[in-house]
Amino acid sequence: MNNKLTFKSNFFMDLFEKGEIADVYEKITYLENDQSLYEATKATKNTNEKHKIYTIALVPDYLNLVLKNDKKHVQKTYSQNNLGYAIRIKNIVNLDGYLKSQFKSNSKVIKRSLTRLESCFNIRYQIIFGSITKEEYGFLMSTLREMLIRRFAQRQDDNKKIKEWDLILDKTFDQIKNKEASLFIIYDNEKPIDISLNYHFDKIMFSAISSYDIDYHKFGVGHVEMIKLVEWCLKDQYDFLELGYGDLDFKRRWCNHIYNFKYQVVYNQESLFIPIFAKMELYKLSLKEYLKGRKINMIFNIIMEKLSFKKLKELNEASDFTIKNISITESVGYEILSIVDPETEDYMYLRRILNEFLYTSQEHKDYTSIFKISENPNTFLLKGKVNAQQITFKN
Repeated sequence: MNNKLTFKSNFFMDLFEKGEIADVYEKITYLENDQSLYEATKATKNTNEKHKIYTIALVPDYLNLVLKNDKKHVQKTYSQNNLGYAIRIKNIVNLDGYLKSQFKSNSKVIKRSLTRLESCFNIRYQIIFGSITKEEYGFLMSTLREMLIRRFAQRQDDNKKIKEWDLILDKTFDQIKNKEASLFIIYDNEKPIDISLNYHFDKIMFSAISSYDIDYHKFGVGHVEMIKLVEWCLKDQYDFLELGYGDLDFKRRWCNHIYNFKYQVVYNQESLFIPIFAKMELYKLSLKEYLKGRKINMIFNIIMEKLSFKKLKELNEASDFTIKNISITESVGYEILSIVDPETEDYMYLRRILNEFLYTSQEHKDYTSIFKISENPNTFLLKGKVNAQQITFKN
């Protein structure tokens, strides 16, 4: 079938990333209350459809797509074997209650991520939604890209968003200015340590691309990001916080609405051969969904996720240094050569070690220093107010 005859759409991404809806639809409503979140303009309504067959995939189950008021189109809707992950904000009374209902006894661990991060660093949060300079935009997007590269290199995995980065960079600035997108940032002083790029459509926010500085991994920065995004959605009375598709344990733990996407095939029944072509398209989709239903793709995703975490664990276990906890009084006897700054390029390899020390000792970064020991150039002293550690690198 030629391109003029057929139209295929990833509805989810077209809606949130591009704000595009197939011209065959009159409006989009919420399924539970029929409240409209999109209606075609008069000009769009009067436009003749450009295609004869529309295959619309990845429609969230809480949305209803309404065809234009004509009798020539037939709409077939089926369930997809693709899981979607969302937080239904309207079902949340308050954040504390939600964390308890989602995480049960582990809710204290999740909240500890926030309190420990804020007690060890000078943390501040920023939401950019509608106003941003080119300079700030360039800096934040460049930082997010570097975070993604480091994070996926650590996992020894690929990230397709990096391949699309130039396109994302070109369009997102205007989307932020138009309040179609936003950036959420967690700062340690003036350094971004977590950035989330979000898309907005009506009262739905889609957390599309996010990453964090892997040197802060111990603090569960991803959980802190989610806490703050849920807070934002509660405050601004959003209906859904979307995490999209892609089966991850992190999404399963956070989301109170895990659903199957729908797909629709819409075709012009007045044309002689179009119904035949449409049935062929339906057959292909049915076969694809059958294979998904056999969990073939999910088994593959689970295997890849386990391999990824195994690689990460192996990298963390293969440490090339030893740690020795010492008393603060014992540290006085060390011959100190110089103080080193882990924010400089020469000593950036000490950042993760410092942050893990801060986490376990609950010291604050402002009152913790790293010293190079004179008698052994491979040994460093981490010293806080009440705790100290000796770090020795292997030759």
